[in-house]
Amino acid sequence: MTSSPLSTLPSTSISDLRKLHEENAILKTTLGSLKEQLMIDLERQLKNGQQEINREPFTPSFVIKAESLNQTPKARSSISSISSPAILWRELQLERKRSQLYRKECKSLRTAVDALSEGDVIDKLTHRIGVLEGEIKEIRDENIALNKIQKFQETKLMSEETLEQEWPLKIYILEQDISILKSQLSKSKILANSYRKEKLGWKSNINVKTEL
Repeated sequence: MTSSPLSTLPSTSISDLRKLHEENAILKTTLGSLKEQLMIDLERQLKNGQQEINREPFTPSFVIKAESLNQTPKARSSISSISSPAILWRELQLERKRSQLYRKECKSLRTAVDALSEGDVIDKLTHRIGVLEGEIKEIRDENIALNKIQKFQETKLMSEETLEQEWPLKIYILEQDISILKSQLSKSKILANSYRKEKLGWKSNINVKTEL
């Protein structure tokens, strides 16, 4: 006949459970502090912009070893109220799982905080800022070019509109010039006819005198 886990539960399980309670409480506090520290460091790094910060890896001052702390009265009272071995066993397993989860998350947060402290994130942010500034410059240059094209087109359109408005006046002036030229041409023809007649008269007189 095999013994169940409850029957093999050591007499020190209650003390182990108390210890896990306390460790988990410490880990939970540490976890909250790490999250807060991570947000503070991240905000500070973002405010610093492109300046690279070189300093020692961050080690939270609030990290305390669980073994150095005394048991809290609250933990003792909550654990001492457990009378059933089954409940005690379940509590012990749950506390162990919580402890593993807390430790894993604390480790992940410490890594994130240390990464911020070592400047890895700053390098990425600086590179990203450089890329964005390059894109902004391209957009501004394109905007300047488009504005120049727009101004050129507006100037050309205004010139065409002005020319169109001046056409009636130019046509009138040309008509007047044509009228003057016609008048001068008519006078020239009259003068030419008169000169021709006069010339013919001179020739006739010369011929008569020659015959005499």
